[in-house]
Amino acid sequence: MISRQKKEQVVKELLDLIKQSKSIYFTSLSGLNVSKVSDLRKSLRGVNAKAKVAKKTLIDLSFKQAGLEMKVKDNFADSVLMEFALGDSIAVAKIIWQFSKSNEPFKILGGLMDGQLLTVEEIIQLAKIPSREVLLGRLVSSLASPIRNFNYVLKGNTMKLIYALSALQNK
Repeated sequence: MISRQKKEQVVKELLDLIKQSKSIYFTSLSGLNVSKVSDLRKSLRGVNAKAKVAKKTLIDLSFKQAGLEMKVKDNFADSVLMEFALGDSIAVAKIIWQFSKSNEPFKILGGLMDGQLLTVEEIIQLAKIPSREVLLGRLVSSLASPIRNFNYVLKGNTMKLIYALSALQNK
């Protein structure tokens, strides 16, 4: 049994994480050993995210104090691991999706982003979005494409002139 003081400390910590995070993901811990959970936590630290386990009633209390209508106790039957995305939400979704594919008992249960509930399918769609660097590369390529094509067109007329003069010289 956890003391009241410890429970208040857990609620305060969860409340701080809820306020700081851009998105929160809920996953099932059933069937996972400690080393697998440690591996997940380590990979989450790399993308500025935290994973916390707490009693569902304490989680519900912290959501209520944060002003969010989220009932973890009513919605999820399994024990819940919460992943808080303090940085890039998509990177965290990618990590938990990849982890769920390689660890069978681990399941994505749902999520919360900008006050909106996310389904498992929506989280998987987020995870399939290319990384920020890839998207920025595509943007730069799209912006540079008209300039590159214009340069090619201008260069084409010059090349035609050179070919014509070369043909005349060979005659």
